[in-house]
Amino acid sequence: MGTITLSGLSPDNPLGFRAAVGLLYLCERLCPGDCRLSWRPMQAALDTAHLHDEEQLVRTLDEGHRQNEIPRWLTWDKDLRAPAGQYCEQLADADHASREAFAALAHEYVTDKNGKLRPTRWRMHGVKERTGWLAIIRQVARAMTAEKWHEALFGPWRYEDTVSPMGWDPSVVQRHAEQARRTGVTRPLATAGAVWLAVLSLPLFPVFVRRTRRRRLATTGIVDNAFYWPIWSQPATLDTVRFLLQLDYSALSAEKRQALGVKQLWRSRLVPVGNRQALEASELIG
Repeated sequence: MGTITLSGLSPDNPLGFRAAVGLLYLCERLCPGDCRLSWRPMQAALDTAHLHDEEQLVRTLDEGHRQNEIPRWLTWDKDLRAPAGQYCEQLADADHASREAFAALAHEYVTDKNGKLRPTRWRMHGVKERTGWLAIIRQVARAMTAEKWHEALFGPWRYEDTVSPMGWDPSVVQRHAEQARRTGVTRPLATAGAVWLAVLSLPLFPVFVRRTRRRRLATTGIVDNAFYWPIWSQPATLDTVRFLLQLDYSALSAEKRQALGVKQLWRSRLVPVGNRQALEASELIG
């Protein structure tokens, strides 16, 4: 296998991490069984036998995207605040890839008093209710070009795309907060390729029902009000990464993390931004 260094994806940014695992998820669909992901140490690296260099990787991703720009799971509604019955109908008729995505969006057993879905906690800042979260994501998908794939993977991120950063990139949230204090008017500026790759990582963060006094919806990777993510140095398959992402790192000792091959543990807290939440600057905690 050869190694492609992904100089645009760093482990200290939650968006960079999610973009990296989203890339691995996408590559597994395009080249099954071929790709491995690792960190060396402050950049992601993709080990692959079939994608030989940056140019071929970008071309493969762009061609695959143009053939299937909008995944099926993004087209069923404009937002996740839909009736649970409608969600179940879509889930019953979905293919395997769509089922994985639907499982990361909501759960039919957890609804509000009107019988509408309670969404994943990744539905954060930047959602215009009239537009809808899924509709905003579709805008990101339509913005993708070969240049945006390259920018996301190999940097530098220029933050020139007028799409929503979704509350997932701490540097954008902080800059918008400063702009709001100065002018009162902001436009969403993001790196579209990084946001889209993070969207593609959603199937790796499924929701699940946590039973307390009543059913509550939990999101894989988010514990209380923080997102935790591990960094490893040995090339890992998608199945290995999927396993690592399921663990509750808020309760996992350093010894157990080390035994699993986790070299670093990062955390980004969810903080209020307007009437929603967004990720704040990350911190290395182990």
